[in-house]
Amino acid sequence: MSIPAITPNDLAELKSLAPGLDFTDAERQAVLLATGTWDINAAPGSGKTTVLAAKLLLHARKWPYDQRGICVLSHTTVARDEIQKRLAATPDGARLLAYPHFIGTIHSFVDRFLALPALRSSGITVDVIDDDVFAQKAIALAIKNTSVWGWAKNNVGVKPMIGGLVYRGPNLELDSENGTLPKESAKTYPVLANVKAELSTAGVFRFADMFAFAEYLLAKCPDVKDHLSRRFPMVYIDEMQDTSIEQEALLDKLFNASVLVQRFGDVNQRILSSGADPSQLSFPAAAALNHTGFRGGSTPERIES
Repeated sequence: MSIPAITPNDLAELKSLAPGLDFTDAERQAVLLATGTWDINAAPGSGKTTVLAAKLLLHARKWPYDQRGICVLSHTTVARDEIQKRLAATPDGARLLAYPHFIGTIHSFVDRFLALPALRSSGITVDVIDDDVFAQKAIALAIKNTSVWGWAKNNVGVKPMIGGLVYRGPNLELDSENGTLPKESAKTYPVLANVKAELSTAGVFRFADMFAFAEYLLAKCPDVKDHLSRRFPMVYIDEMQDTSIEQEALLDKLFNASVLVQRFGDVNQRILSSGADPSQLSFPAAAALNHTGFRGGSTPERIES
């Protein structure tokens, strides 16, 4: 399908769509006019989210499809709310806040389109997705076992490990976000596996579990990728610098080569809570739009999709 391109003539509309903001410099215009698949690596304070919102406003005025939409993913509700607020200020922009479009966090996208459908298909109703709630319930269940209770009494790392029980990958392998599990041959391992299974049946999960169930669905139903790609032919990812290795791997599985993906971020503001090595992440690609505050700069190179 063809995605309407933003042209230099369209940029004049920003004077009325976003009054008080200047989009006349070469770097901002390069981002606004960019078509295809790109990485946009911006310096702190360069206004990348503002430019992304402006680009979405222009898309909204030209988007011709009723059942195919634009997908905008972010890591925080703050960035999501900023984009939604700017779009809601105009009738055209407000169209992007409803079907067939999606603007939200990566977690909410994974929950809505992948993890929750996978759980429903398995007959599981989700009660709560919360790390703290899960940890409290998991520890309370586990220490009912005398072996685990004695182990936890003598090792301060046991309770955090139990509280971090999580599924990983398409095979839903048991792991922990807060420590190392005992060997499968250990007598405490089946106890922990049963705790995780019992809470899963009760619909109590950690946030990271949703990524595992998303991978499970993609492996079980590979055509989901094509369905998502037809639904969202244009994808924007904001705050790409904070994407973990696991999240990036999942994002790579969500859309096929027909989808145009533009990733916005700032490597100087990278926060990796997972302790991942930044060198293992793909953002920014070697060919990218590099911004130093949208005040001049080098000629951009295209990233092939």
